[in-house]
Order: sequence, then structure tokens, then C-alpha cells
Amino acid sequence: MKKKRLIVSIIFLLSVFSIFSAIYFFSIEKESFSVNPNSLKLSLVLQDKISRIIKITNDENKFQDFNIYFDNFDNLISISENQFSLSSKESKEIEFVFEDTKDVVGVYSGMLIIETSFDRKKIPIVVEVKDKNRIFTVNHDVLLEYNNPYSGGKLGVEIKLFDMGGKNLREIKLEHFIKNFNNELILFEQEDRTIEGALSIKKVIDISKDWEKGDYVFFTIVEYKELKSVSSYSFTVSDLKLELFSPDVKFFVVIIIIFVIGIILLFLYFIKIRNDFFCQLRKQQNKEIKQNLDLMKQYESRLKKEKHKKGIRKLRKIKREIIKKIKTKQREQGKELKKLKKKGKKDNLKKKLDQWKKQGYEMIETENQMKTLSTKEINKSLGKWKNSGYDISFLKK
Repeated sequence: MKKKRLIVSIIFLLSVFSIFSAIYFFSIEKESFSVNPNSLKLSLVLQDKISRIIKITNDENKFQDFNIYFDNFDNLISISENQFSLSSKESKEIEFVFEDTKDVVGVYSGMLIIETSFDRKKIPIVVEVKDKNRIFTVNHDVLLEYNNPYSGGKLGVEIKLFDMGGKNLREIKLEHFIKNFNNELILFEQEDRTIEGALSIKKVIDISKDWEKGDYVFFTIVEYKELKSVSSYSFTVSDLKLELFSPDVKFFVVIIIIFVIGIILLFLYFIKIRNDFFCQLRKQQNKEIKQNLDLMKQYESRLKKEKHKKGIRKLRKIKREIIKKIKTKQREQGKELKKLKKKGKKDNLKKKLDQWKKQGYEMIETENQMKTLSTKEINKSLGKWKNSGYDISFLKK
């Protein structure tokens, strides 16, 4: 009994945990409209142009008017359509073109603003303008221990440089910038380095509490004999987040939820099987008692007609003994069924129920009373109880 309570308690707690975890991880606030992609990074060479498409979907159940414009790009971007309307669940693709008209190696950052009467979204856009004749490839990778920038914390970036011209020893100048998406300069650092084929530089920068929360871009310009190479990395400064669940842990929690749901379903399945078999046994046992009582009632009616008072008293005594023995046997059947159920042998459970159903209950104590009935009544009773699955071979003696 204690073991059953423990199992039920564990399943209950796991169920509660699963429900709250599912609510926490899968509850998503409904948005008025969606944008795909939700951020953009473009790369082009000097005096070139590049086009991109964004897809906007109206997620409201009503008609919406959209207004689109760019912030901080100094007319470097043109857009196919600034204003349009979408019905519910309708989507539209918008093309915009960035063209380098300044002929300067560098990084531009700004926002694509999308507005409706219900919502307003900002899509950060970073554009890298590179020299066609550059000799360095530059990449930025975030340092994992600093992947959560926050006010008062640190930003960690690894800058990797590769010389596309071979393993020559070169003296280079590096300039590091941090700008916000209002195109305001937040940080500038300059250094001289020597490179022979490849170079890796780790930069850890303190994030002042004076920095506003929002999106920023860190970029590096590498200069060698007036040839410039550039690369950037976008990041967001927010409040300090105590990550209770990392992405890996979240994935693990989802797996646990699926596993727990599976265990619960399996538990309910076995409960159902158990209830099905025990209900079937109970029905068989109730039918057995009823049929025995009906059979003895026939004996009693016969004896009453013959006014056989002694036989009636004896039959009633036998009746009490038989019912007692039947109930004792039925309790033993219940215990045996529980043992088989614990072993998880469903086929054995079914075979045992079929076996008990065929066996029925031999009323040996009433043999003498049955023999006093007429041949016609005996044949009638034999036919009835044989069809009911009872072993009545003793009556043929």
C-alpha cells in the first residue's frame, strides 16, 4: 500500500512539474504581426549594391495598415513599398536595396521600422562595405563566458585574421569600434600588430552601466598599405539574466516532459488493463454466486413442494457453507490475479480468467439433492448449467 502511494505521489509531482514546465517554455505571447527574418546582416564591396527581401505577415484577425521606414542609413537604402495593407493572415514580401554611394570601407548600422496601429517592431540591420582588393579575411566569434552582455558586465570577442596572400610577415593596424543603432560611436581602440599567415586576438571590453540597454555592433577594420578589411559582430546589452535554464537544459527539460508524459500514459494504460481484468473477474464471480443461488433455489422449491422440511434445513445449511467457500475461493483468485498483474504478464492474466470461467464451481455438497429430482428436471438443469460453463460431470455418476 505504501509503495502504491509513493508511486502515485511521484507521478503526481512529475505531472505538476511537466504542466508548469510546458506552460513556462511553450507559452508565447501573441504578436500583431511577424517579420522574417527578424534581423539582417549584409555584405558588399565598394560602389556596389545589394538587395534583400523581408516577409511580413498579419497575425491579427482583422485588417491592418503597415508603414515602413529606415532609421540612420542616410538615404543609402531604397525600399520597394513604404505603405500597404494586409488582411488577416495575409503576407507580403518587401524588397529593399542598399547601394554604396560613399566609397568608404566600414560598417553601417540602423533599424528597419515597421508600424501598425497595434504594434511597432524594429529590425536591426548591419551592412559591411568591403574593399574588393582586401588581402585579409576577418571573423568575429563571441567568447562563451561572455555570451550574455549586460550593463556593468563584459563583452568578450575573439577576432580571427587570415592572410589570403600567404604566410608573409606583415605589419598591420587594427581599429576596433562599438556603435549603437543610432550610429553613435560608443568605443574606439587602435593597435598595431604583426601577422604571419594567421592571427587570433581576444578582446574583453567592460560594458559601462551608462550604456543604454539595446542593440550594438562591434566591428574591426584591418589596414595594410591602405588596403582595408572589415568584419562585425552584433550584440544586445540587457539586464543581468540568471539563466535558470540554458538552451541545452531547456532541451533536456523538453525530453523529460515527453518522458514523463509517456510514463503517465503507460501507467494509465496498466491501470486500465488492471481494472479491465479485475472488472472481468468480478463479473465472473458475481455470475458464479448468482447461478449457484439460482440452482439451490430450484432445489429448495422442489423440496418445498415435497414438504421436505429436514431437506430444506439441510439445504440452507449447505447454502451458507457453499457461499462461504465461494467467497474464500474468490478472494484467492483476486490475490493470484494481483500477483500475475505485478509480473506484467497480460497473456497469463487472460488465460487464468478463461480457466476460472470454464471451471465454474462444483456443488458436490448438493449431489444427493440433485439426485432426488426427476430425470426430466435433471436433464433440464444439466442443459442450463452446462451452457453456463459449469463443471457438472459429478451429476453423471
